[in-house]
Amino acid sequence: MYLITLRGGMRNRLPRSCAMLILMGPVAHAQAVMTGVVRDSTGRALNGAEVLLEGSTRQTRTDSGGRYTLTASGGNYVALFRSLGYQPLRQPARLAASDTLRLDATLAFGPPQELAAVDVKGRRRRGVGIDGFEERRALGFGKFIDSTVLRRSEGRRLSELLRQSGVRMVSTPGGRAYFAANPTKNNPDGTPSCYMSVFLDGVAYYRTGSNMRPPDMSREFMIMSLEAIEVYRSSAQIPMEFAGRGSDCGVIVLWTRRGK
Repeated sequence: MYLITLRGGMRNRLPRSCAMLILMGPVAHAQAVMTGVVRDSTGRALNGAEVLLEGSTRQTRTDSGGRYTLTASGGNYVALFRSLGYQPLRQPARLAASDTLRLDATLAFGPPQELAAVDVKGRRRRGVGIDGFEERRALGFGKFIDSTVLRRSEGRRLSELLRQSGVRMVSTPGGRAYFAANPTKNNPDGTPSCYMSVFLDGVAYYRTGSNMRPPDMSREFMIMSLEAIEVYRSSAQIPMEFAGRGSDCGVIVLWTRRGK
Protein backbone atom coordinates (compact mmCIF):
# COMPACT_ATOMS: atom_id res chain seq x y z
CA MET A 1 0.00 0.00 0.00
CA TYR A 2 1.26 3.48 -0.86
CA LEU A 3 1.21 6.36 1.67
CA ILE A 4 0.07 9.64 0.11
CA THR A 5 0.82 12.93 1.86
CA LEU A 6 -0.90 16.10 0.60
CA ARG A 7 -0.32 19.60 1.84
CA GLY A 8 -2.59 22.60 2.20
CA GLY A 9 -5.46 23.01 -0.25
CA MET A 10 -4.20 20.20 -2.46
CA ARG A 11 -5.71 17.66 -0.06
CA ASN A 12 -9.19 18.03 -1.50
CA ARG A 13 -8.16 18.48 -5.12
CA LEU A 14 -7.07 14.88 -5.75
CA PRO A 15 -10.02 12.95 -7.30
CA ARG A 16 -11.18 10.11 -5.12
CA SER A 17 -11.04 7.69 -8.09
CA CYS A 18 -7.32 8.43 -8.58
CA ALA A 19 -6.60 7.92 -4.92
CA MET A 20 -8.37 4.59 -4.94
CA LEU A 21 -6.45 3.41 -8.02
CA ILE A 22 -3.14 4.34 -6.41
CA LEU A 23 -4.05 2.62 -3.16
CA MET A 24 -5.33 -0.54 -4.83
CA GLY A 25 -2.69 -0.81 -7.56
CA PRO A 26 -0.40 -3.39 -5.89
CA VAL A 27 -3.34 -5.55 -4.82
CA ALA A 28 -4.71 -5.79 -8.35
CA HIS A 29 -1.51 -7.55 -9.49
CA ALA A 30 -1.13 -9.81 -6.46
CA GLN A 31 -0.89 -13.52 -7.23
CA ALA A 32 -2.52 -16.43 -5.47
CA VAL A 33 -0.51 -19.50 -4.45
CA MET A 34 -1.67 -23.12 -4.50
CA THR A 35 0.43 -25.74 -2.75
CA GLY A 36 0.05 -29.26 -1.44
CA VAL A 37 1.15 -32.89 -1.59
CA VAL A 38 0.13 -35.60 -4.07
CA ARG A 39 0.04 -39.21 -2.83
CA ASP A 40 -1.30 -42.54 -4.00
CA SER A 41 -3.97 -44.55 -2.19
CA THR A 42 -1.30 -46.21 0.01
CA GLY A 43 -0.04 -42.85 1.25
CA ARG A 44 3.16 -42.92 -0.81
CA ALA A 45 4.25 -39.52 -2.14
CA LEU A 46 4.17 -39.36 -5.95
CA ASN A 47 7.23 -37.88 -7.61
CA GLY A 48 6.75 -36.22 -11.00
CA ALA A 49 2.93 -36.04 -10.83
CA GLU A 50 1.57 -33.28 -13.05
CA VAL A 51 -0.51 -30.50 -11.50
CA LEU A 52 -2.27 -27.93 -13.66
CA LEU A 53 -5.11 -25.45 -13.60
CA GLU A 54 -7.49 -26.22 -16.45
CA GLY A 55 -8.17 -23.31 -18.77
CA SER A 56 -4.82 -21.66 -17.94
CA THR A 57 -1.14 -22.12 -18.72
CA ARG A 58 -0.20 -22.73 -15.09
CA GLN A 59 1.28 -26.18 -14.50
CA THR A 60 4.05 -27.89 -12.57
CA ARG A 61 5.26 -31.30 -11.33
CA THR A 62 5.72 -32.65 -7.83
CA ASP A 63 9.15 -33.18 -6.29
CA SER A 64 10.48 -36.37 -4.67
CA GLY A 65 8.31 -35.70 -1.60
CA GLY A 66 5.14 -35.29 -3.68
CA ARG A 67 5.12 -31.55 -2.98
CA TYR A 68 4.15 -28.86 -5.49
CA THR A 69 3.64 -25.10 -5.61
CA LEU A 70 2.25 -22.92 -8.38
CA THR A 71 1.01 -19.34 -8.69
CA ALA A 72 -1.90 -17.90 -10.66
CA SER A 73 -4.26 -14.96 -10.75
CA GLY A 74 -7.12 -15.12 -8.27
CA GLY A 75 -10.28 -16.86 -9.46
CA ASN A 76 -12.19 -20.12 -9.59
CA TYR A 77 -10.36 -23.01 -11.28
CA VAL A 78 -10.43 -26.76 -11.65
CA ALA A 79 -7.15 -28.32 -10.55
CA LEU A 80 -6.12 -31.46 -12.47
CA PHE A 81 -3.75 -33.99 -10.89
CA ARG A 82 -2.40 -36.86 -13.00
CA SER A 83 0.44 -39.35 -13.09
CA LEU A 84 1.33 -42.33 -15.24
CA GLY A 85 -0.54 -45.44 -14.04
CA TYR A 86 -3.10 -43.52 -11.94
CA GLN A 87 -6.58 -42.21 -12.54
CA PRO A 88 -6.60 -38.42 -13.09
CA LEU A 89 -8.25 -36.38 -10.34
CA ARG A 90 -10.03 -33.03 -10.69
CA GLN A 91 -10.77 -30.78 -7.72
CA PRO A 92 -12.28 -27.27 -7.52
CA ALA A 93 -9.74 -24.61 -6.53
CA ARG A 94 -10.86 -21.17 -5.44
CA LEU A 95 -7.78 -18.95 -5.41
CA ALA A 96 -7.75 -15.58 -3.64
CA ALA A 97 -5.17 -12.93 -4.51
CA SER A 98 -2.36 -12.58 -1.94
CA ASP A 99 -3.50 -15.79 -0.26
CA THR A 100 -2.31 -19.42 -0.21
CA LEU A 101 -4.58 -22.40 -0.83
CA ARG A 102 -3.52 -25.82 0.50
CA LEU A 103 -4.87 -28.51 -1.82
CA ASP A 104 -3.68 -32.11 -1.38
CA ALA A 105 -4.60 -34.95 -3.74
CA THR A 106 -4.77 -38.73 -3.51
CA LEU A 107 -4.59 -40.60 -6.83
CA ALA A 108 -6.05 -44.07 -7.20
CA PHE A 109 -4.27 -46.67 -9.29
CA GLY A 110 -5.95 -46.88 -12.67
CA PRO A 111 -5.77 -50.02 -14.79
CA PRO A 112 -5.79 -49.36 -18.52
CA GLN A 113 -9.29 -48.80 -19.82
CA GLU A 114 -10.42 -51.37 -22.34
CA LEU A 115 -12.27 -49.82 -25.27
CA ALA A 116 -14.56 -51.50 -27.75
CA ALA A 117 -12.78 -52.90 -30.80
CA VAL A 118 -12.89 -50.73 -33.91
CA ASP A 119 -12.05 -51.97 -37.41
CA VAL A 120 -9.95 -49.47 -39.32
CA LYS A 121 -8.98 -49.95 -42.94
CA GLY A 122 -6.00 -48.19 -44.41
CA ARG A 123 -2.25 -48.24 -44.53
CA ARG A 124 -0.16 -46.84 -41.72
CA ARG A 125 2.99 -44.90 -42.50
CA ARG A 126 6.10 -46.94 -41.94
CA GLY A 127 8.44 -45.92 -39.16
CA VAL A 128 5.76 -44.37 -36.95
CA GLY A 129 5.11 -45.51 -33.38
CA ILE A 130 6.43 -48.64 -31.72
CA ASP A 131 5.63 -50.57 -34.92
CA GLY A 132 8.60 -48.76 -36.45
CA PHE A 133 10.99 -49.71 -33.62
CA GLU A 134 12.80 -52.41 -35.61
CA GLU A 135 12.90 -50.24 -38.73
CA ARG A 136 14.56 -47.40 -36.84
CA ARG A 137 16.99 -49.82 -35.17
CA ALA A 138 17.98 -51.19 -38.58
CA LEU A 139 19.08 -47.70 -39.66
CA GLY A 140 21.94 -47.91 -37.15
CA PHE A 141 21.32 -44.62 -35.35
CA GLY A 142 20.82 -44.35 -31.60
CA LYS A 143 20.60 -47.01 -28.90
CA PHE A 144 17.71 -49.48 -28.68
CA ILE A 145 16.52 -51.54 -25.73
CA ASP A 146 13.92 -54.15 -26.63
CA SER A 147 11.43 -56.12 -24.52
CA THR A 148 13.83 -59.06 -24.06
CA VAL A 149 16.38 -56.87 -22.28
CA LEU A 150 13.68 -55.06 -20.30
CA ARG A 151 12.16 -58.30 -18.97
CA ARG A 152 15.62 -59.36 -17.71
CA SER A 153 16.09 -55.96 -16.05
CA GLU A 154 12.84 -55.59 -14.11
CA GLY A 155 14.65 -55.61 -10.76
CA ARG A 156 16.71 -52.56 -11.72
CA ARG A 157 16.02 -48.84 -12.02
CA LEU A 158 15.54 -47.22 -15.40
CA SER A 159 18.32 -44.73 -14.63
CA GLU A 160 20.83 -47.60 -14.41
CA LEU A 161 19.74 -49.01 -17.76
CA LEU A 162 19.94 -45.61 -19.46
CA ARG A 163 23.40 -44.99 -18.03
CA GLN A 164 24.59 -48.18 -19.76
CA SER A 165 23.20 -46.75 -23.03
CA GLY A 166 25.41 -43.67 -22.81
CA VAL A 167 23.04 -41.31 -21.02
CA ARG A 168 24.53 -39.14 -18.29
CA MET A 169 22.54 -39.38 -15.05
CA VAL A 170 22.64 -36.23 -12.92
CA SER A 171 21.47 -36.66 -9.34
CA THR A 172 20.03 -34.07 -7.00
CA PRO A 173 21.64 -33.60 -3.56
CA GLY A 174 21.28 -36.80 -1.60
CA GLY A 175 20.46 -38.81 -4.74
CA ARG A 176 16.72 -38.19 -4.42
CA ALA A 177 16.19 -37.84 -8.18
CA TYR A 178 18.06 -38.66 -11.40
CA PHE A 179 17.70 -36.56 -14.54
CA ALA A 180 18.89 -37.60 -18.02
CA ALA A 181 21.49 -35.26 -19.54
CA ASN A 182 23.45 -35.38 -22.77
CA PRO A 183 27.10 -36.25 -21.88
CA THR A 184 28.48 -34.17 -24.78
CA LYS A 185 26.79 -30.87 -23.79
CA ASN A 186 28.28 -29.36 -20.65
CA ASN A 187 28.85 -25.96 -19.09
CA PRO A 188 32.46 -24.80 -18.49
CA ASP A 189 32.28 -26.08 -14.90
CA GLY A 190 31.31 -29.58 -16.08
CA THR A 191 27.62 -29.39 -15.18
CA PRO A 192 25.10 -30.36 -17.90
CA SER A 193 23.92 -27.51 -20.10
CA CYS A 194 20.61 -29.20 -20.93
CA TYR A 195 18.52 -32.27 -20.18
CA MET A 196 17.29 -34.72 -22.81
CA SER A 197 13.72 -34.52 -24.06
CA VAL A 198 11.48 -37.48 -23.18
CA PHE A 199 8.68 -38.98 -25.28
CA LEU A 200 6.15 -41.41 -23.80
CA ASP A 201 4.28 -43.60 -26.30
CA GLY A 202 5.17 -41.13 -29.05
CA VAL A 203 3.91 -38.03 -27.21
CA ALA A 204 6.23 -35.37 -25.76
CA TYR A 205 6.39 -35.84 -21.96
CA TYR A 206 9.19 -33.34 -21.33
CA ARG A 207 10.96 -31.01 -23.78
CA THR A 208 14.33 -29.45 -23.19
CA GLY A 209 13.98 -25.76 -22.37
CA SER A 210 10.42 -25.97 -21.04
CA ASN A 211 9.51 -24.49 -17.65
CA MET A 212 8.79 -27.95 -16.24
CA ARG A 213 11.22 -30.02 -14.20
CA PRO A 214 12.90 -32.93 -16.04
CA PRO A 215 11.40 -36.32 -15.12
CA ASP A 216 13.08 -38.45 -12.46
CA MET A 217 14.29 -41.46 -14.46
CA SER A 218 14.78 -43.55 -11.31
CA ARG A 219 11.23 -43.28 -9.95
CA GLU A 220 8.73 -41.92 -12.47
CA PHE A 221 8.98 -44.89 -14.86
CA MET A 222 9.08 -48.55 -13.88
CA ILE A 223 10.94 -50.97 -16.16
CA MET A 224 8.17 -53.55 -15.74
CA SER A 225 5.73 -51.15 -17.43
CA LEU A 226 7.94 -50.58 -20.50
CA GLU A 227 8.03 -52.48 -23.78
CA ALA A 228 10.91 -50.72 -25.56
CA ILE A 229 13.29 -47.74 -25.26
CA GLU A 230 15.03 -45.61 -27.89
CA VAL A 231 17.92 -43.25 -27.06
CA TYR A 232 19.15 -40.56 -29.48
CA ARG A 233 22.04 -38.49 -28.13
CA SER A 234 22.37 -36.03 -31.04
CA SER A 235 19.98 -34.17 -33.34
CA ALA A 236 21.54 -35.90 -36.36
CA GLN A 237 20.27 -39.27 -35.09
CA ILE A 238 16.69 -38.27 -34.22
CA PRO A 239 13.91 -39.50 -36.55
CA MET A 240 11.46 -36.90 -37.86
CA GLU A 241 8.60 -37.98 -35.56
CA PHE A 242 10.68 -37.09 -32.47
CA ALA A 243 12.42 -33.98 -33.82
CA GLY A 244 11.42 -30.40 -33.05
CA ARG A 245 11.81 -27.91 -30.23
CA GLY A 246 14.32 -29.03 -27.62
CA SER A 247 15.56 -32.08 -29.54
CA ASP A 248 19.07 -30.70 -30.03
CA CYS A 249 20.03 -32.00 -26.58
CA GLY A 250 18.94 -35.55 -27.44
CA VAL A 251 15.77 -37.58 -27.04
CA ILE A 252 14.71 -40.60 -25.00
CA VAL A 253 11.64 -42.46 -26.27
CA LEU A 254 9.78 -44.75 -23.87
CA TRP A 255 7.19 -47.23 -25.12
CA THR A 256 4.88 -48.71 -22.50
CA ARG A 257 3.36 -52.16 -22.67
CA ARG A 258 -0.04 -50.47 -22.91
CA GLY A 259 1.15 -48.34 -25.83
CA LYS A 260 2.02 -51.29 -28.06
